[in-house]
Amino acid sequence: TRDKDKIEVTITDDGRGMDPDSIAAAVAAKGVLGNEEARLLSKSEKLMLICQPGFSTARELTETSGRGVGMDVVKSAIQSIGGSLQIDSTPGCGSVFTLTFPLTIAIINVLFISVGALTLAVPLTGVIRTHELRRDDIVIIDGQEVVLLEEDPLPLIPLRRFLQMPEENEAKENLPLFVAEINGRKTGLLVDRVICHREVFVKSLGRPLSSLPGINGATISGDGEIIFILDIMNISS
Repeated sequence: TRDKDKIEVTITDDGRGMDPDSIAAAVAAKGVLGNEEARLLSKSEKLMLICQPGFSTARELTETSGRGVGMDVVKSAIQSIGGSLQIDSTPGCGSVFTLTFPLTIAIINVLFISVGALTLAVPLTGVIRTHELRRDDIVIIDGQEVVLLEEDPLPLIPLRRFLQMPEENEAKENLPLFVAEINGRKTGLLVDRVICHREVFVKSLGRPLSSLPGINGATISGDGEIIFILDIMNISS
């Protein structure tokens, strides 16, 4: 459901539910909370204790339970993108998990590429293919760098030039690129490396970053690096 600038995702199950008092007692037994402190928690606070790292009420360790890994990771991932998690459950009546996310967050598939020390992401919806060519394959036609790809002339745009980055001192023999349609024409965008593709959360940018040409949002890598999303429709030579 949508509420103003937020979206709610509700996940329910018809399982055995969870006992808030049993959860609080299990956490107190591990010394994370005192017995009296655990007793005074509200129902929702007791249920949120399942997000404590290492929490488990399983008596035996199996491949699927007892390891205490799961909800702490879920909660951290949700909070990392500005969301929140609420849990409600009644023994014998199942559980309800409510995930709230800001509408400024989107999930897309991107291609990670690098230009110098800069890592960037390109929405896969705009990528036709990736390719690697030899420097000797490039020809100049009417002042434009072009390569013949499947017998068709493909104009080239070095992303270093668009990003106003200095050219490399050592010319590489093999040049990776990705092909996209820009202004109705297939174009090859030269990069230093094509890394991988994956699904990411994208956050829109506020001013003044939103006014940067060729940038359309950002995401955060697993190690905390901010990676800008390229708006390839606004890239020109």
